[in-house]
Amino acid sequence: LFEVKEASLRDTQRVIAECGRLIKDDPRFAPAYAIRAHALFQERNYNAAWPDCNRALELDPNNALGQRVKGYLLLAQGDSAGAVAAYDAGIRSLSRDFDYPRDFHNRARAHRVLGHLELAMADHERAVALAPEEGDVYAGRGITRRFLGDIDGAIADLTRAAELDRTWGVQCNLWIWEMRMLRNDPGDRESSEIALNAAQRARTEPLEDTYIQVCRGQMSADQALAPTTSPHYLGYEHYYLGARARVEGRNQNAKTFFQ
Repeated sequence: LFEVKEASLRDTQRVIAECGRLIKDDPRFAPAYAIRAHALFQERNYNAAWPDCNRALELDPNNALGQRVKGYLLLAQGDSAGAVAAYDAGIRSLSRDFDYPRDFHNRARAHRVLGHLELAMADHERAVALAPEEGDVYAGRGITRRFLGDIDGAIADLTRAAELDRTWGVQCNLWIWEMRMLRNDPGDRESSEIALNAAQRARTEPLEDTYIQVCRGQMSADQALAPTTSPHYLGYEHYYLGARARVEGRNQNAKTFFQ
């Protein structure tokens, strides 16, 4: 069972099949439902993950992984308070074998949304200690440090995230650009241009060119938004349009884009 749980981070299809076999042999085996729910969550198949998660907790209300998968799912739905409660219940039962850095990373995200910044930082520190080579945990801590006003710390974490994981290269460097432009200390203008150039080198998709051009002030809102239909990507574009407006002092425009 431990091997199946470990594989859920790598080979989700194998895990889903193996858990199905275990459940067929013993329909009341709660850990198999919890592990399959985790694998389905990894695949972003939230609708399928929920029944398995609920069944695991119905069979064993103290199942740590079931509680933590519930936290993942609630966080994905935007229920930050519910996610924190589920993570609290699950993390209380953590053992060495189930000590996922992502649990602390995600609970930190939920705490940040709720404004519990010190609690968020405590979870970020645990996540970084558990996974010092994963970019996600540094990106998460960097965002919270920004909310705490620790701009230098935020820039250091976001830089590290981009170094460890290329997929963070554009987003982290654009956040760095924004923070430096807004702070505008000596050297920040030059450093912000370095961040934009780093984002340019890290891009892998055409939409990322759009984000960078928006931040450079080379593309209007109409030009940026017209070709985009995905709500997910429209969210990113509105954020960067808001960031550009804020840098230029157009605070009311920025507020509209951020909303």
